[in-house]
Amino acid sequence: MPREQIINFKYVKPVSDVWSIGATIYHMLTGAFPYSFSAKRDPIDVILNDDVVPIRQRNASVPKEMASVLEKSLTKKIKDRYQTASEMLAALKALE
Repeated sequence: MPREQIINFKYVKPVSDVWSIGATIYHMLTGAFPYSFSAKRDPIDVILNDDVVPIRQRNASVPKEMASVLEKSLTKKIKDRYQTASEMLAALKALE
């Protein structure tokens, strides 16, 4: 879940869905969640305070350009993310 969903769930916008799309693709390509969760830490603490594990650290076969698109979709700062699914789709299509 994106950080903003924990902090202020009433104001979640489409940009939060972009994070979720990126997280889903990340999981499909790696078999792992974007964050490193452990039994010793509260998952909310991890989401609020940790950075996403770079996808190529989990699966080096992911092309750099694809990794870049996914990592942009998973940034903590909302303003640095694709603002809509259409923007993210355009970035993915540009990889072809």
